[in-house]
Amino acid sequence: PVSLATAAARVLVAVFARTPAVLPVFAALDGEFGHRRTALAVPARLAHGRVEVVEIPLDPKDRVALDALAEQVGAQARS
Repeated sequence: PVSLATAAARVLVAVFARTPAVLPVFAALDGEFGHRRTALAVPARLAHGRVEVVEIPLDPKDRVALDALAEQVGAQARS
């Protein structure tokens, strides 16, 4: 529980801070990484009340894993 609270506090501080921070968060994708209408854990820049997904280069193995996960999440959401 303490680590979850610490992570939540870091996200809140980053969202409302003047200096952007890049943190892993669950975010709804709208074309990032080639996926739409799916929420995944991705790096995002947080600041000024905004969340902006940061598309980092992925090696082929990680790209396949991300695409498979997005498909699983999408299939569960549709069922």
